[in-house]
Amino acid sequence: MIGYLVFGLLAVIALLLLFHIFRSKEQGDISGKLIWTDYGIKTKPFYHSEFLVFGKPDLMYKVRRGVKAVEYKHRMGPVFDSDIAQALAAALAARGSGYRVIEVLVKTRSTELSIDLRESDSAVYRKLQGYVLLVRQAKDGRAMQKKPEARKCRSCAYREACA
Repeated sequence: MIGYLVFGLLAVIALLLLFHIFRSKEQGDISGKLIWTDYGIKTKPFYHSEFLVFGKPDLMYKVRRGVKAVEYKHRMGPVFDSDIAQALAAALAARGSGYRVIEVLVKTRSTELSIDLRESDSAVYRKLQGYVLLVRQAKDGRAMQKKPEARKCRSCAYREACA
């Protein structure tokens, strides 16, 4: 009888341990306290008034020396330059709203890239200035040049409209 109880207790402990390991891998083993979550369209984006940049990361964690912003991409494959630009814009906007973002983590289902942001807001903006100008031109109605690439087009939400 005691043997069954011990076996049952060990099985429960093993299951809890496996659950913890699986959960930490799903979350990318991000340490720190979760302090902000993007809940979609109802979540207001951050804004940096000096650089006129809006953005919002998927999650933000309080880490030892500041804040880590996380951007998830729900696809297999590499992290693209446009993913990095989106993550940097979100981090810069969060900084403009008072969060001390010192790192950005961009994750796809198969890859992750960590970017150290222990630098000035101006230095971060310089990294994405070209993208910001393109976005502003597109919003002003200027026709944008298509740059189709099979590997990117496969995961693009607009692939049917962009022929």
